[in-house]
Amino acid sequence: MEYYKEVGNVIYTYDELLALLKTYIVDESKLELIKRAYLIAKKMHVGQLRKSGESYIIHPLNVAYIAAQYKLDYETICASILHDVVEDTDMSLDELGSLFGIRISNLVDGVTKITNMQFKSKDQENIANQSKILHGMCSDVRIIFIKLFDRLHNMRTMSSMDKKKQILKAKETINIYVPLAYRYGLYRIKEELEDIALYYINKDSYNRVFEMLSARKPQFYNILSEMKGNILDELIKSGINSRIELSIKNIHGVYRRLNDGIDLENMHDLLALKVIVPTVLECYSSLGIVHSLYNCMNERLRDYISQGKSNHYQSFHTVLFTGTPYLAQARIRTEEMNKFASSGIISYYQKGRENDEIRQELEREFSFFSELVKASSFYDNTDMVNFVKEQFQPMIKVYTPDGKIFKLPLGSTPLDLMFKLESDLILRFTAIFVNNRPAEIVYKLQDGDILSIYSSDKIKNIPKSKWLHIAQTEYAKEGIKQLLKSKKNIDNFRTL
Repeated sequence: MEYYKEVGNVIYTYDELLALLKTYIVDESKLELIKRAYLIAKKMHVGQLRKSGESYIIHPLNVAYIAAQYKLDYETICASILHDVVEDTDMSLDELGSLFGIRISNLVDGVTKITNMQFKSKDQENIANQSKILHGMCSDVRIIFIKLFDRLHNMRTMSSMDKKKQILKAKETINIYVPLAYRYGLYRIKEELEDIALYYINKDSYNRVFEMLSARKPQFYNILSEMKGNILDELIKSGINSRIELSIKNIHGVYRRLNDGIDLENMHDLLALKVIVPTVLECYSSLGIVHSLYNCMNERLRDYISQGKSNHYQSFHTVLFTGTPYLAQARIRTEEMNKFASSGIISYYQKGRENDEIRQELEREFSFFSELVKASSFYDNTDMVNFVKEQFQPMIKVYTPDGKIFKLPLGSTPLDLMFKLESDLILRFTAIFVNNRPAEIVYKLQDGDILSIYSSDKIKNIPKSKWLHIAQTEYAKEGIKQLLKSKKNIDNFRTL
């Protein structure tokens, strides 16, 4: 039995791309520019073939098609089509800019630089260059989108590569591109990348999970369909206009849970119902209705509406007993929340606004963007590569007594939070309390901790090099380095 069927190319001609573009781009001049990008890319890539033997232009066409499926703007479509011309042909960046303008050439340049980025290099000059690249990524996140679409299509068409390269690309995808897709809320891309990567890294495990799920698929959808009908009936009676989508956990997700010793019957999100309603108030009402029909696991109830996840995902999550050996998770959200759950940060670009306006909004709403800009502009020597990697690690939420929420990488300490609050708080703090109990700066913060930091108006602490070993975040470490440098000026500490 063949368990995995390569997705491969979705389209083969420009007309197929154009048909999709016309569903949301009505400006003929923009469509003409996209066509011009295709014709130039086709000309520049003429004679180049992919490993499969296909004409190379098929790849950028499919990358552009993925972008169009997310209804991205004409500049992103153009850059998707042209994303390899500077890297793989004789066209220069200046020439590209003269033909398509600085914004499209900047997108192509950003994708090219990410492709060439050496994440393992310790060379200081390379780190400085990467800092500029990563700052550029922050200023126009569409570069990340294109790179993710590029990786997705390459993963979809990996069968022609040799086995060693398949495994190498699959591991790189799991380590870099899957966390990247998660951080930007692109769950569909994340799950597809995970599943394809697992197939190439461990075919036997992939096939085993595939067979396990396939054998139970009719039963799973019978359970979900019955629940859907019951919930819809009650929502209609309550006057709540809703719709419900059904899903089963992806193969890699099930594989990971099985590896953790959790069997199918105990996976709380193996089966899922997405209950989509018009308003936030109706989310709360719907939660009560769902719980009136099905008993829930109280310890698994999550309110990601009042307090969204670190990537701004919002929804109620509640785990329900189904009357069968399997559990089901209901995710209750509004249409707007569902749009973000489907498209992540891309949804900000689907509203037809200017990139500068969107960038400013992202900086306001996403700490990752604002901290990246602050770190790259304020700290010249920050190792931006480690900073970005850090942002893709598991995150925790901690609270201040006034209810402010701060998101920090797992393993962070009170010292790390101090640098998020004020750059010199570490010099002025007098006491730390976690959950109303005294704590030291070496304490490892836990998700949900309430952290109180008491301080003086005057400097109370001299900078210490051991703080560098206590700090877990690049941002705090860089702040400590700056304070250690200032320590040489004894005037700063005469108030002790």
